[in-house]
Amino acid sequence: MAGQARQVLAAPLMSRSHTHRQPSRQEPRPWEWLYEIVGFGMWAVSRARFDVQVVGRVPRVARGQVWIATHRAETDVPLIGGLLTTRGGMWRPGAARMHFAARDDLFAPGVVSAGLRLPGRLARVAWQLTPGTWLPRVRAHPVRRPVGLKLSQALGGVDPDVPVADVVGPQILVALAARASQVGRRPPSTVGEARDATFARALWQDVTRDDLCGHRGGEVWRSHVTRAAGDLRRLVGVVRDGEPLLLFPEGRVSPDGSIGPVGDVLEVIVRRGSPTSVVPIGIAYDPLRRGRVTVAVNVGSPHAPDGTPLCGLMSDRLRRCTPVTVGQVVARELTAVAASGGGMIASRSILEALADTHDRARHEHRPSVRGIRSAGRRVRSLARALDALEARGLTEGGPLGDIRIHPDAVLADAVVQRLVQEDRAVWQSDATPPDP
Repeated sequence: MAGQARQVLAAPLMSRSHTHRQPSRQEPRPWEWLYEIVGFGMWAVSRARFDVQVVGRVPRVARGQVWIATHRAETDVPLIGGLLTTRGGMWRPGAARMHFAARDDLFAPGVVSAGLRLPGRLARVAWQLTPGTWLPRVRAHPVRRPVGLKLSQALGGVDPDVPVADVVGPQILVALAARASQVGRRPPSTVGEARDATFARALWQDVTRDDLCGHRGGEVWRSHVTRAAGDLRRLVGVVRDGEPLLLFPEGRVSPDGSIGPVGDVLEVIVRRGSPTSVVPIGIAYDPLRRGRVTVAVNVGSPHAPDGTPLCGLMSDRLRRCTPVTVGQVVARELTAVAASGGGMIASRSILEALADTHDRARHEHRPSVRGIRSAGRRVRSLARALDALEARGLTEGGPLGDIRIHPDAVLADAVVQRLVQEDRAVWQSDATPPDP
């Protein structure tokens, strides 16, 4: 897959002598009124869904910037978009307004109905819906992944009369046949039959070059790589024109809580687009509480590109600006005890770990959430975390005494282990940070 990504990065980009892009027919002019509605709407939805904590100052969005963010969840875009609209000054008339590098499948049919269980007729209608028509109006640009695409995208440009077996391999055919069996239909024999909304879930799976076969499959992949190179050229043009751009350089939502690595796409965009600064944003979700999940956001110091390699540097910047949360520390302490075979932990030891972590974060100038910054807040935060853990069947006991843990459940809990991995990634060390 790394070789496939390099095909895109090696594609010829726009000449540096071309200083002003002329909008093409594929890039409609933004609608500022829609941009403002979407921006304030994202702010309202994020505030309603999460307990949002902004750690530190949010600078004004300015021309010539590339903003990069850790990708923790699908809700990152509305979270950041709403924040930059309200606190980043994008609501002001004449202010610089962010462009967004958006997943290309947001522009494809099926994105609205993906994963939904809908009645047949409603599923057919929903399958055709996509926000792709409107996204360019709010400065969102599709970015194809050089290492894969959705099955619906792979089949989208193929003649409907072509046998589906001439395009995709056996594993995909098995998935389509399994879905056909579930709904009492015969397996699709042509591309046109396979593109039916009946196979929505199968069509929304990711495919790579290895899943495509024959001459037709090769043509599909070559077209995808060519278009991915075009997407990259478009982003370079946006930055070269001085427009601010937000992208997620990890390329996808973190599957396990890790941070990075930063991909080569950022290096290409900065080298060819020549922005004035790269601004990192760290995001951390803390679900260890009842009610709304806490999400902390921190904007790090801007970096002025000086020709030195960016991938390692910006990976470190993203880790260092990711907020330290109560959930990270609690998950780390419980997992350490569970892994050693223990079944009890004193709440006092968790509170001490929270205090030590806060001291280290302050000493190293790392951002941290409010709930970790004082003794009283740490007690209240631990109580909320233990309440959530008990509701998940992982612990028993309150924040002022001994806590009984269920080791196997703790080690198997996806939420706890994701927080542990995030804690490791933030500190770039083992699960327990050394003493400050």
